[in-house]
Amino acid sequence: MKRIIGLGLLALVPFLAFSANTNECNVSELKQKAEAGDANAMDQLGTCYKNGTGVSSNVTEAVKWFRKAVDLGNPAAMDDLGVCYKDGTGVEINATNAVMWYFKAADLGEIAAMGNLGDCYGIGSGVSQDWTNAIMWYRKAADLGYVEAMQKLGYFYRYGIGVSRNGTEAMTWYRKAADLGNSFAMNSLGVGYQYGLGVSTNMSEAVTWFRKAVDLGNATAMNNLGVCYQKGMGVSTNLTKAVAWYRKAAELGESLAMKNLGERYAKGDGVPQNDVEAYMWFFLAAEKNNAYASRRNKARDLLTPEQIIEAEKQVAAYRAAHAQP
Repeated sequence: MKRIIGLGLLALVPFLAFSANTNECNVSELKQKAEAGDANAMDQLGTCYKNGTGVSSNVTEAVKWFRKAVDLGNPAAMDDLGVCYKDGTGVEINATNAVMWYFKAADLGEIAAMGNLGDCYGIGSGVSQDWTNAIMWYRKAADLGYVEAMQKLGYFYRYGIGVSRNGTEAMTWYRKAADLGNSFAMNSLGVGYQYGLGVSTNMSEAVTWFRKAVDLGNATAMNNLGVCYQKGMGVSTNLTKAVAWYRKAAELGESLAMKNLGERYAKGDGVPQNDVEAYMWFFLAAEKNNAYASRRNKARDLLTPEQIIEAEKQVAAYRAAHAQP
């Protein structure tokens, strides 16, 4: 994931393999259809086994059903099999095989595979790195309505990656993706209005888009909304609300929000001043992003040995409470 940091505001573009299959799992019904030769059911059943939805996770069984669907010419299964090769799910990691299956699926019109080919060319996985081809595949997917590809095109135009930098074009693609419910694009629109990217600067509009992204659970937008309340940008300054949004974002693992929350405790802005609590948040932020290590170390220098022990206990308790199941 690439991260761009401005005035505490982030824009993200996740490089994640697109998945063609998002259907919910009724395993018994799908298995009945799959055993009767329904290729779509085979692919959906493979996804159920892969994700452990409606059935215990079994990646070997997942790949088996993907291959059965592939043998019947199912393009979504070809894409899913490519993702398996990319991630090493039920097969050994093989980027070349992943690309091969993406191409087969894309040639049959599978837009998720087109997006995945864009990723492969963008990072040079299984093919030589080539931004021209990456942009071509993202555009093919976007023109067919694939929202993640729209969002990525916005990012590339914003930062001039593979194309000439063009703020107006960036905002056009962000808006297309946002209108289809993409929270990353909504957050990026907010950043665009904050900085005047191809549009007039408008912090009220920026806050509107941050709130839309927040409503979809976007942690980056939560942090950005916290910055707005801290700085009084598009809203009245309210340090209590700033802290609340930083905390929500931090609880979702957003490292900059952890750092911002640490700063609030260090300064006593919106919360009682507490060097132990500040160090805890700086410590957690630095675990996720080493750029914050110097701030963590500076905070540590202010503590007594006893306070360091207490802070590390709080870090351990936080980790335990937020451990993945």
